[in-house]
Amino acid sequence: MDRPDRAPRRSRRAAAPAGPGAATSSPQPGGCPAGSLADAGSEADDRGIVPLADIARFRPGDPDALVQASLACPFCLRSEQVAWEGALEGYDPSIRCECGSCQQQWSVYLAPDQALRLGLMHAHAG
Repeated sequence: MDRPDRAPRRSRRAAAPAGPGAATSSPQPGGCPAGSLADAGSEADDRGIVPLADIARFRPGDPDALVQASLACPFCLRSEQVAWEGALEGYDPSIRCECGSCQQQWSVYLAPDQALRLGLMHAHAG
Protein backbone atom coordinates (compact mmCIF):
# COMPACT_ATOMS: atom_id res chain seq x y z
CA MET A 1 0.00 0.00 0.00
CA ASP A 2 1.55 3.32 -1.09
CA ARG A 3 1.29 6.36 1.10
CA PRO A 4 0.65 9.58 -0.77
CA ASP A 5 2.56 11.66 1.81
CA ARG A 6 5.88 9.80 1.25
CA ALA A 7 8.15 10.15 -1.74
CA PRO A 8 9.20 6.89 -3.44
CA ARG A 9 12.60 5.54 -2.40
CA ARG A 10 15.47 5.99 -4.76
CA SER A 11 18.56 3.88 -4.72
CA ARG A 12 21.70 5.71 -3.77
CA ARG A 13 24.67 4.95 -5.96
CA ALA A 14 28.17 5.91 -5.05
CA ALA A 15 29.74 8.38 -7.39
CA ALA A 16 32.19 6.77 -9.79
CA PRO A 17 35.83 7.67 -9.15
CA ALA A 18 37.21 10.14 -11.62
CA GLY A 19 40.52 10.30 -13.41
CA PRO A 20 42.65 7.99 -15.52
CA GLY A 21 43.16 4.53 -14.08
CA ALA A 22 40.30 4.93 -11.63
CA ALA A 23 38.27 1.82 -10.86
CA THR A 24 34.96 1.50 -12.65
CA SER A 25 31.94 -0.57 -11.83
CA SER A 26 32.21 -2.63 -15.02
CA PRO A 27 35.07 -4.02 -17.11
CA GLN A 28 36.52 -1.91 -19.85
CA PRO A 29 35.37 -2.72 -23.40
CA GLY A 30 38.01 -4.76 -25.20
CA GLY A 31 39.56 -6.41 -22.11
CA CYS A 32 42.79 -5.52 -20.35
CA PRO A 33 44.93 -2.59 -21.43
CA ALA A 34 47.41 -3.54 -24.16
CA GLY A 35 50.70 -4.92 -22.94
CA SER A 36 49.73 -5.46 -19.30
CA LEU A 37 49.79 -9.27 -19.49
CA ALA A 38 52.07 -9.79 -22.48
CA ASP A 39 54.98 -8.00 -20.79
CA ALA A 40 54.70 -9.92 -17.50
CA GLY A 41 57.94 -11.88 -18.06
CA SER A 42 59.93 -14.02 -20.41
CA GLU A 43 59.45 -17.72 -21.12
CA ALA A 44 62.72 -18.48 -19.33
CA ASP A 45 61.16 -17.18 -16.10
CA ASP A 46 58.16 -19.51 -16.46
CA ARG A 47 60.18 -22.73 -16.12
CA GLY A 48 60.81 -22.42 -12.39
CA ILE A 49 57.62 -20.69 -11.32
CA VAL A 50 55.02 -23.43 -11.03
CA PRO A 51 56.16 -26.97 -10.25
CA LEU A 52 54.14 -29.63 -12.00
CA ALA A 53 52.33 -32.12 -9.78
CA ASP A 54 50.38 -35.19 -10.82
CA ILE A 55 48.74 -38.23 -9.30
CA ALA A 56 49.79 -41.79 -10.06
CA ARG A 57 47.59 -43.62 -12.55
CA PHE A 58 48.33 -47.30 -12.12
CA ARG A 59 46.92 -50.16 -10.09
CA PRO A 60 49.09 -52.13 -7.70
CA GLY A 61 48.57 -55.29 -9.75
CA ASP A 62 49.69 -53.76 -13.05
CA PRO A 63 52.84 -55.15 -14.74
CA ASP A 64 56.09 -53.18 -14.41
CA ALA A 65 55.83 -51.91 -17.99
CA LEU A 66 52.47 -50.25 -17.27
CA VAL A 67 53.73 -48.73 -14.03
CA GLN A 68 56.73 -47.24 -15.86
CA ALA A 69 54.48 -45.98 -18.66
CA SER A 70 52.24 -44.24 -16.12
CA LEU A 71 55.28 -42.28 -14.92
CA ALA A 72 56.19 -41.09 -18.44
CA CYS A 73 57.29 -37.51 -18.91
CA PRO A 74 54.22 -35.26 -19.38
CA PHE A 75 56.26 -33.00 -21.70
CA CYS A 76 58.00 -35.33 -24.17
CA LEU A 77 56.03 -38.53 -23.32
CA ARG A 78 59.14 -40.69 -22.94
CA SER A 79 59.22 -43.24 -20.14
CA GLU A 80 62.50 -45.09 -20.67
CA GLN A 81 64.71 -42.25 -19.34
CA VAL A 82 62.60 -41.14 -16.37
CA ALA A 83 64.45 -41.37 -13.07
CA TRP A 84 62.54 -41.07 -9.83
CA GLU A 85 63.23 -40.91 -6.12
CA GLY A 86 60.86 -40.25 -3.35
CA ALA A 87 59.39 -40.42 0.05
CA LEU A 88 57.32 -43.59 -0.13
CA GLU A 89 56.61 -43.66 3.58
CA GLY A 90 54.50 -41.34 5.67
CA TYR A 91 51.17 -39.63 5.36
CA ASP A 92 51.47 -38.29 1.81
CA PRO A 93 53.77 -40.53 -0.26
CA SER A 94 55.17 -38.97 -3.41
CA ILE A 95 58.04 -39.28 -5.85
CA ARG A 96 60.07 -36.65 -7.66
CA CYS A 97 60.61 -37.54 -11.33
CA GLU A 98 63.14 -36.17 -13.80
CA CYS A 99 63.20 -36.86 -17.53
CA GLY A 100 66.64 -37.65 -18.91
CA SER A 101 65.58 -36.49 -22.39
CA CYS A 102 64.12 -33.03 -21.79
CA GLN A 103 65.39 -32.40 -18.22
CA GLN A 104 61.91 -31.54 -16.90
CA GLN A 105 61.00 -32.34 -13.29
CA TRP A 106 57.62 -33.08 -11.71
CA SER A 107 56.11 -34.64 -8.61
CA VAL A 108 53.75 -37.61 -8.55
CA TYR A 109 51.56 -38.23 -5.51
CA LEU A 110 50.73 -41.83 -4.64
CA ALA A 111 48.12 -43.79 -2.74
CA PRO A 112 49.63 -46.06 -0.04
CA ASP A 113 49.20 -49.22 -2.15
CA GLN A 114 50.87 -47.50 -5.13
CA ALA A 115 53.78 -46.45 -2.91
CA LEU A 116 54.17 -50.08 -1.81
CA ARG A 117 54.09 -51.21 -5.45
CA LEU A 118 56.83 -48.74 -6.46
CA GLY A 119 58.91 -49.70 -3.45
CA LEU A 120 58.73 -53.39 -4.38
CA MET A 121 59.49 -52.64 -8.03
CA HIS A 122 62.53 -50.58 -6.99
CA ALA A 123 63.73 -53.35 -4.64
CA HIS A 124 63.48 -55.98 -7.40
CA ALA A 125 65.40 -53.77 -9.86
CA GLY A 126 68.23 -53.03 -7.41
